[in-house]
Amino acid sequence: MRRILSSGVTLFIMTGAGPALWAAEPLILNEEVQEYSPAHCAQILADPQGNLTFDQVRIADPGWRDNRQDVINFAFSDSAYWIRTRIQNPGEKQRDMILELAFPLHDYVDVYVTLENNEFHHFATGDRRPFASRPIDHAHFLFPVSVPPDGRRDVYIRLQSHDGLHEAAPLLLRDRSAFIKADSWSNYYNGAIFGILLIMLKISSNTVNHHAKNIYRKLNVHNRSELSRKAASAGLLDDSDPQ
Repeated sequence: MRRILSSGVTLFIMTGAGPALWAAEPLILNEEVQEYSPAHCAQILADPQGNLTFDQVRIADPGWRDNRQDVINFAFSDSAYWIRTRIQNPGEKQRDMILELAFPLHDYVDVYVTLENNEFHHFATGDRRPFASRPIDHAHFLFPVSVPPDGRRDVYIRLQSHDGLHEAAPLLLRDRSAFIKADSWSNYYNGAIFGILLIMLKISSNTVNHHAKNIYRKLNVHNRSELSRKAASAGLLDDSDPQ
């Protein structure tokens, strides 16, 4: 697995009142299942001015609505958007998960993962922020989420676009081991496809060169013959000369 960077993680302590009541169904982890779609248990909040803070969206309840999309997509909008989902682990072992935002072109991505004692991790990254801001070195946006035994984690994702075009936001939650396996296969697959494309490009280039050479030879022979014919008709060459 690619290296995990510590520079993208910030630990905060919340102050003030507790979070608002959670209306959506939580995502419940199962020991037999290693991959989940958080979108099915997510809620959405539009922030038209783009100035709501994490304190405000976490403590208050200013208009969250249940997500109805398999792949969250806000299309064209000047608003910032918040996505939240609650992950519960009823098991007896800690689950070390990877949350993946499987599209690499989101301009500004902020992820907040709540902890105990009103603390939380904040990951600030995005395509318009330094690549080193990604907590895990990867083309997609990956965030570590560890859920303690018989515990829960609330995850908030804030997306903002600089030009009003929001990319699709496919979300995946996988066990770390499952992610490593899937990512390795993906790398092998992409490498194989790239290799096949290079071979096809080489074959195509050779074919083009072969045809180009044949065309050049034919044109060259034709031009030389035509030049000789015109020279002979002009009396510059002896027609009896085999050359």
